Amino acid sequence: MIKFDKTGAAFEIDHEVGDTTYVRPMIKIVTQSASYHGDDYSEKTDFEPADFMVARNATELFEAPPVELIDDEILAKRQELHSFVSGAKQQKDAANAARLKAERQLSQAQKNLEDWTAKHSVMTDLGKLLDGVVLYPLSVSENVYHKARNIPRIPEMRGAKYLTIRSGNFETGQKWTCESNSRDNYGSPFRFFDTEEERSAVVAQEFDETCDQFRKKPAFQMPTWTAETRLSYTTLKKWVQAHPSLSVPSDIVAMNAKSDAQVAQKERDQLAAKLAELDGATQPHTSETVQ
Repeated sequence: MIKFDKTGAAFEIDHEVGDTTYVRPMIKIVTQSASYHGDDYSEKTDFEPADFMVARNATELFEAPPVELIDDEILAKRQELHSFVSGAKQQKDAANAARLKAERQLSQAQKNLEDWTAKHSVMTDLGKLLDGVVLYPLSVSENVYHKARNIPRIPEMRGAKYLTIRSGNFETGQKWTCESNSRDNYGSPFRFFDTEEERSAVVAQEFDETCDQFRKKPAFQMPTWTAETRLSYTTLKKWVQAHPSLSVPSDIVAMNAKSDAQVAQKERDQLAAKLAELDGATQPHTSETVQ
């Protein structure tokens, strides 16, 4: 049986006589052995009871080391744990820093790709065309007269010019450039969309913006031949004729109905005035009798 004194020294119990206990001190044995390579040594620490005995009062021996010694061991373990946690935290911080750096680089690379794709969308479309992908062309332009949008056209691809490139001059630092919108066989710019739904959505958006511009300066009762040069209700109806999925907004339809009613009332008033004038001209004149 092993017991400890108040200093933390360990003893092996040999025998007891009354209140006196005869014990053998536990001696620390350090064994060194050479490595296989012969240039290093390893140590092994062990404890064994001494060959001699000493007498101790039984009240001076305890089942466990004193609290002070245990506290020192706990402190040493805490320091060891703190060192381990600190090292692990440093490794974690380094890993997080590397991850954040990689995420920033990936984000920047994605942004660069998106910027390049947006700037050179014609190159992306060309690649799709060369791969046999079906794309949906649409020509949208500004009207030179009323500054709203022209009615979007679906251009014919026969004779269309695509990817028009103007050469640069590397010696002077002039870049090679290409038109963002190529030209159809009428010379009008156009662009491709991946789906018919995307193209239809653009047409609807352009029509909504045109209707907003019409509301600012509404014009009714315009002849059909002015639809290309004047933004009028006739122009909006031509939009609907070209793209049947569209419809003139109800508030503009109500405005047109009100305008038609005002015009009709004005025509009725003019006609009534003219009839009254004609009736007055046809009434017989009464001559006075001369005395």
